Amino acid sequence: MNIIFNYTDEGEYIGQSVAELDPIEGLPMIPRNATTIAPPPAVAGSVRVFGAGAWSQVVDNRGAWYLPSGQSVQLDKLADAVPAGATRNAPVLPPPVPVLTPRQARLALNAAGLRAAVENAIAAAPQDVKDTWQYATEVRRDDAVLLAMAAQIGITAAQLDQLFTTGAAL
Repeated sequence: MNIIFNYTDEGEYIGQSVAELDPIEGLPMIPRNATTIAPPPAVAGSVRVFGAGAWSQVVDNRGAWYLPSGQSVQLDKLADAVPAGATRNAPVLPPPVPVLTPRQARLALNAAGLRAAVENAIAAAPQDVKDTWQYATEVRRDDAVLLAMAAQIGITAAQLDQLFTTGAAL
């Protein structure tokens, strides 16, 4: 029995089979993309590739890679280069910044018993802060005016998070 080792057009090992014998000469027939040279043992993360009459191990970078931005890049060929900074694991992106409507923010402050304190602080604040409170179309958790006002009143980061959690449910 004559074992032959098969590979793709790119040289990647795909398995072995038994060579058929030439009916005239009685010798094994070696088809295209096959060799009688046995491949080396498999190595995790690599593939065995036949080329120039010999087997080699090639790192297999095919599959999904993730850029630091979170964008996914698909590598389909052994020769594809891994983009700079890419990893196999999707990056943990920061959670989105919580955003409330002005109504949700005011109702959350009412529920926490903080509405009067906030209104008093706003009344004593510069006109820009008053205009922001009165005319803003959204209240963002990362807003500089909101953070300064919360610190002035003595609202902690944990309390602010709870206000946004409460407001989002309203």
